[in-house]
Amino acid sequence: MRGGSLEVITAPRESGEARFGTIVPLYGGTAARRNLMKRRLREVGRQEVLPRLDRAHKGVDFLVRIRPGAYRLSFGSLRGTLIRITEQLCSDQ
Repeated sequence: MRGGSLEVITAPRESGEARFGTIVPLYGGTAARRNLMKRRLREVGRQEVLPRLDRAHKGVDFLVRIRPGAYRLSFGSLRGTLIRITEQLCSDQ
């Protein structure tokens, strides 16, 4: 799935417990910007994505890969995009 500057890849898990991972390339930026992006994504994953997946009983590996434009997004935009993608995933039967 794609949501603007984010790409989400999911794969089912047999254990039934969801996991969250990130791929954050530099894209010509600095290590500090990359680390900030990773921290932001992990926080959204911990507070928003994993609880929603658990409530929907979706045992998946949820991998977020950023695109070059993601470095310009605010925390609220990242959060909103990931929540929207997660809700789409949870509503698919």
